[in-house]
Amino acid sequence: MLEGFGFPRGILPVGVTGYKYLPSDGAFEVYFGRDCEFEVDGGYRLTYRRTISGNVEGGSIRNLGGVSVRMFLLNWGIDRVVIEDPDHLMFYVGPLSQAFPADGFEESPECRCRGRCGGAAAVSDGGVGVAAM
Repeated sequence: MLEGFGFPRGILPVGVTGYKYLPSDGAFEVYFGRDCEFEVDGGYRLTYRRTISGNVEGGSIRNLGGVSVRMFLLNWGIDRVVIEDPDHLMFYVGPLSQAFPADGFEESPECRCRGRCGGAAAVSDGGVGVAAM
């Protein structure tokens, strides 16, 4: 869904089960079967809740909810993502922002399965090489 607004596929991890989109105001919700966690380059841990939401229009996601990054021993909500130019995405995390190469988001990352997944004990660690915060 977000690809239709210029975002690369890898902005969302593998495991989307559905979504809602309201064209009138760009509001969206994306659903996953479970919370999703994965490590990115630089050792940062990203978490996507079972439902994420926000508003999307013309290369900008704002009011983003349900996505966080672990930095400085705290989880920070990523509240906005902007296509800075065709080659860069700008992520806004609380008072901080950082630009990353868009080509680091070409592939959707795999979630790390913690605890029990699909009825079996988890052993998977889906570390990926996408741009980090």
